Amino acid sequence: MKRIAISIFSILILLSVGIPAYGSIGFGTRAMGMGGAFTAVADDESAFYWNPAGITQVRFASLMFGVGAQGEDFDFIEDTIDNLDDAKRLDFHDFEDGRGYLNLGLIGGITTRYVGVNFYSETSVDTEKEGLRLNVKASSFNYGAVTIAANIREKIAVGCNIKKVIAGKGGGLVEVNEITLEDSKSTTSYGDGDGMAFDLGVLYRLSDQVKLGFIARNIGGEIDFDVTTTNHITSEELKDPETVDLPREYAVGVSYRPFKNTLLAGDIQKCDARLFTKEQTRIRIGLEQTALWNIFALRLGAYTNKDESLAFTAGLGFKLGPLAIGLAGVREEYDGKKADEALATVGIRF
Repeated sequence: MKRIAISIFSILILLSVGIPAYGSIGFGTRAMGMGGAFTAVADDESAFYWNPAGITQVRFASLMFGVGAQGEDFDFIEDTIDNLDDAKRLDFHDFEDGRGYLNLGLIGGITTRYVGVNFYSETSVDTEKEGLRLNVKASSFNYGAVTIAANIREKIAVGCNIKKVIAGKGGGLVEVNEITLEDSKSTTSYGDGDGMAFDLGVLYRLSDQVKLGFIARNIGGEIDFDVTTTNHITSEELKDPETVDLPREYAVGVSYRPFKNTLLAGDIQKCDARLFTKEQTRIRIGLEQTALWNIFALRLGAYTNKDESLAFTAGLGFKLGPLAIGLAGVREEYDGKKADEALATVGIRF
């Protein structure tokens, strides 16, 4: 039983040293406030992520930093980590039954009209306790991107992200058999690796009011992991290489500006499966209404989520001279539970 307790404590080490502090949700308050329908908009500091061809719409240069967090049950995650962190409470029965997950994200960098240097990070942690079984899964993908874009014709722009990816993945499984201890399970695993990936984007201006966009994300991207799995009952350690394909996404979108201060957008997005979401085709729609000489912006949106209810988004934007501040929120459901997401960005435009 002592070895099992030590194994539980090792999960904390996995979470604290193996996983960076940010992760997998969606990037940019303007884009997420509009439901992620941004492929054919892509004209702000987050353009490199949504459609690298969109940086050709940046007037001069811009700096941006943003954070976001999403969780199904933050209290459960916090209580579980508190138990892991308290050496006096390593009794397996101290862990409350249930499931919780946490997604964290970070984005930032500098973008000019034709070149950008940016980064973003996606991290997910999933903790589930049922009876005498505790299971933790975690993944982290951290991207550094150099963006190059150009107008190849008057109405067509193309762009490419060349990305270096540093990743980590791990987990812990503790399953206690109170009758025959030798049949219990107690393992943890962690692996890290790196690789390269590419994004390709196209933006077509159909008219002054209508634009079309396309992006293929993580083309040819894969990570070679060196995974170490430790059995804390037998004290055996197994090292095993593993290759993981990065989650690919393809999206086409349209944006329409019926009035000077009104923007409508829609996307169709094909997504690979991630730690918490299934492979699916998503539909995204969004609206932005600006006022007071574009000082204030209200954003609303929605998107589909396979086997779940429609997700709704909202956001606010403020421009104070060169300073741009954005806030956004998302309400969606996973496994019948409400999952809230909050994002904030700040940028300076030159």
